[in-house]
Amino acid sequence: MKFISAVEIHYTFPKHTAGARQFGINFDDFYRLSSSPGKTLVVSDSPLGLQCAGILASFHFPVDMVLTSHFFQETDKDIMDKIMKNLKEKGVNFLDCKMVLSVSKKKAGDRLVALLAAGHHKLKRMVEEYDTVLFTSKEHPDFDIFSTTALKREMERLNGIEISSEEKEFLKDVVVIPDMGDKASSEKVGRDVANSLFHREQPQKAQKIIPNILYTPIEYAYYGASENMAKKRIGSECFQVYSGYFHIQEILMGTVETEDTICFIKIVCMPKHDLVLGVHVLGDKADLIINKILENSTEKISITNLHPAIHNRFIELLDMGE
Repeated sequence: MKFISAVEIHYTFPKHTAGARQFGINFDDFYRLSSSPGKTLVVSDSPLGLQCAGILASFHFPVDMVLTSHFFQETDKDIMDKIMKNLKEKGVNFLDCKMVLSVSKKKAGDRLVALLAAGHHKLKRMVEEYDTVLFTSKEHPDFDIFSTTALKREMERLNGIEISSEEKEFLKDVVVIPDMGDKASSEKVGRDVANSLFHREQPQKAQKIIPNILYTPIEYAYYGASENMAKKRIGSECFQVYSGYFHIQEILMGTVETEDTICFIKIVCMPKHDLVLGVHVLGDKADLIINKILENSTEKISITNLHPAIHNRFIELLDMGE
């Protein structure tokens, strides 16, 4: 028996913010809230924070947001400017802050007190009160948890599967892939990877090229490098950026019923090497559009829709045979 296992992304708290772990919540906690969050401070070093702010604003909760310096290093400025403009129109208040220094509470029942470092040229401190402080920091997946012992224990816990001593021989063939979730496209990709694992076919794989989708509530689908990231890693003289607007039906005609609205697309590439570094799509049906783009790619990429709110999913592949 062989397994394809999903890697859990650990959402954590910033190490240098006093009281963050004690009084704050992380991205996983956000989707398990049992009561109203009230006035919320969202501290984000990734686009996930924008999604959380969009959800809160849609329910008319007051939302303040702090974007860390790391956020701007990893995200695409053009896309983020458009998303932030939309969120501001929905009531999200972006604070002029560098970081959150501490989160505290005087006594049970009191509101949380956040100490913020604000300003551009000269840092100054400001104090604000909140009902909830949300951090969207994340760590890279820990592949070490998939040791023989840990894998056996986890599979038994989730699926009630007992692994015999003979079956342990097959653990070396375990393949670790990103989370897929409950979508039809996920099953297709799961089968593709499984076929490769069981040597039924050997499709060319590019595991890093798997798109993500955010709902802020504007849909934002992307994969690969942002312009900021490409500039930092290879230099602005080594790549080119193409961007513009297009009608949805130009790509999705005949495949889905939707209004012919306008989307924004941005492509980061190296024309001399015929290499696409990143694709960013903003607008209605962005997830379907980026999948359609990748389906027509000459790189034979296996793709799936990913939603960052779905975590720690184990996909059991049945009737596989060896």
